[in-house]
Amino acid sequence: MSRLFPVLLVLGLALPATALANPIAESLGNLRWGLSENEVVVLLKQKARDDAEKKMKKASGAQKSAIQRDLSRTLRSIEDGIVEFDGARNRWDSSSIKDQFTHNNDETMLVYDDGDGQSFYFFIGGSLWKWYKAYPTRAFGGSDFNRFEKAVNKKFGSGRTKTGPLYDHLEDDSRWVEFRDRSTRLRAVDRTQNGEFALIFEDLSTLRSLSALRTNVPKRSSTARRISSPTSGSVAATRSAKSGRSIMADSGGRGETQAEYEARKKRVIAAEKSKQRAIHDRKQDRKKGQVLDTLAGIDDDDPISGM
Repeated sequence: MSRLFPVLLVLGLALPATALANPIAESLGNLRWGLSENEVVVLLKQKARDDAEKKMKKASGAQKSAIQRDLSRTLRSIEDGIVEFDGARNRWDSSSIKDQFTHNNDETMLVYDDGDGQSFYFFIGGSLWKWYKAYPTRAFGGSDFNRFEKAVNKKFGSGRTKTGPLYDHLEDDSRWVEFRDRSTRLRAVDRTQNGEFALIFEDLSTLRSLSALRTNVPKRSSTARRISSPTSGSVAATRSAKSGRSIMADSGGRGETQAEYEARKKRVIAAEKSKQRAIHDRKQDRKKGQVLDTLAGIDDDDPISGM
């Protein structure tokens, strides 16, 4: 059990649930749903600097140089950790977190390795809505989910054990323990097939509107409906006009007139333009944040600042 203690302490799992007024909020710490990408980057960089400063106080000589190098690498990894899911294939599409995001829905992710596991911070529309924390199963003594389940129940209270597809668009069954407070859904998920356990914190308000935010829905199976783009819709409209038939929203839906289709197309185009503007604005904010963060981090009296 002594080998597990550092990991349990990081999670707060070594403490009984009654020791905290809200263990979910305690685990989130300074994270707040709705934070921008740059705000989360700033929080993580500050945490990295604080951790390095603590180590510097106990180090000397070559150890200090090593700490400085590690800090520099960490800050760069945080800065370079943002991934945009813009339709281009990337390594995360075939990873253990491939079911946590969709493409072409204004979704991004920030990756951060804090030493005891990887953290994935997910954004939609530029706002933080999910934190996925992955722990290697070996940190909990092997692939025994019952042991992990006991630990999270001790920390977060008595959760509900569930099995089934983790999300609506998935078919494979999973096993997890679920907890909730007024703003967050937490799932402790058995992912031993990937050599890990996961804690998935999600914003409840975003979950309630996720279907509206994700207009490009991933297919559940080969027979799942596809969302038409304005271009494909235009072709359908032309064919329908020539044949005299009404445009159908889908194979089983009600008829859609030409006027209704044109109105829908305008809404789709306007939404896409708004999405592109938001992406552009976030990129500009990110650049400004990098400059301000660099300037704020320079301190002649601090040997690890400005790295």
